[in-house]
Amino acid sequence: MKFVILNTHSSLNSGDLGIVQAEVAWIRTNFPGAGIVLTSRTPGPDRRLFAGLGIDVVPPILPTPSFHAGVGRKVRYGLADLLSIGGKTALVRAIKASQAVISSGGGYFWSDRRLVPGPMFLQSLLHLRLAAALRKPVVFFPQSFGPLASPTARSLLGRAFRAPNVKKIFARETESLDFVGRLLAGRDGPPVVMAPDMAFGLARDAGAEPVPIPVPEGLPRPVVALTLRGWNFPEARDPAAKARLRKNYLMAMAGLARFVVDSKKGSIIVFCQVRGPGPFEDDRLTTDEFLKRMAGRIPGDRLQFVRFPETVQPSALIGLLGQADLTVATRFHSAIYSLLAGTPALALNYQPKSRAAMRDLGLGSFTLDIAGLDPDRLIDLAGDMIERLPEIREAVRASVAVARATLDRRLAEARDALAGAP
Repeated sequence: MKFVILNTHSSLNSGDLGIVQAEVAWIRTNFPGAGIVLTSRTPGPDRRLFAGLGIDVVPPILPTPSFHAGVGRKVRYGLADLLSIGGKTALVRAIKASQAVISSGGGYFWSDRRLVPGPMFLQSLLHLRLAAALRKPVVFFPQSFGPLASPTARSLLGRAFRAPNVKKIFARETESLDFVGRLLAGRDGPPVVMAPDMAFGLARDAGAEPVPIPVPEGLPRPVVALTLRGWNFPEARDPAAKARLRKNYLMAMAGLARFVVDSKKGSIIVFCQVRGPGPFEDDRLTTDEFLKRMAGRIPGDRLQFVRFPETVQPSALIGLLGQADLTVATRFHSAIYSLLAGTPALALNYQPKSRAAMRDLGLGSFTLDIAGLDPDRLIDLAGDMIERLPEIREAVRASVAVARATLDRRLAEARDALAGAP
């Protein structure tokens, strides 16, 4: 068989890379000898990464202007991408030659625009319409859906779900499951079931041995790992309110770091899970601001910034987080990788997916929203988790075991749905 994996994001996002690696491993386990083509918003580095695995990488149909800074660059590079015919015909040929299409797991079917949905949403939707036009069976692997502020976006996505070529939809948390149910609204459509994030399908050794990322020796315990990200706080409708929420988030994270060092006599490690491709996605910008804020407030040997290369294997991140005592994760896959390492995680929710997924794992008490984040609540919850680490580690191990077993069962349904493809 030949497969196309649509709507993958970029290997610069180590969370997305883990999803794609798990999907590739699943295909090759269940369909030995299958050919694989995948889309990527950064086809250059991803092509280099996957070439050794015999996987072809092609660009999406529509450009992603947000990857470029400044209006002039957005227009110039957006038009260049739009007029580049070679990549678009490569994707059309790949879908036409395939026997099955996977809509990659992740969280890209959302948009906070109230009128016309954003370019990335439209890009993902167009790929599905192309698969429908070519009558290729599609399975949505575990992903989040929503929020969608635009009625137009909700209507378009509902129609995509009801296309006759869509065989199954996996939602990765109950909130997305309910969202899809509302879009279908009792109309005929494919089966919709819940399945945990694809990262829980990563092999225990997660592929080739990664370059180890050691925590510096001698760091006082507890060691707390932090990930931060930039966010536009869509619930705030004016720039001043957004700026206040962002400042509050950074102040809360700074207060947490000082609490760990001063009150718990521990240490902080900081790393960037996502390193691009666009400014909105690049965690290094917000992380640099956080580190400058902490300069002089925490001894340099108690605050360690772990620098990453362009591409970081998920297995390396899991190994890094396995050396920490607690992870406070704004990026949700940092929380998942921490759980896979057996390290408790406190997830900071910038979208409903984090809160709902942690709740479905039975770990919902270990989450807080970043919008209006209460610094005292963050410190209290992190402090309580540090005091209860042995107990929480047992709960984490049990939750991960259940998530892995559930994902295996659900993906057996995906195999059955695709096995009959012509």
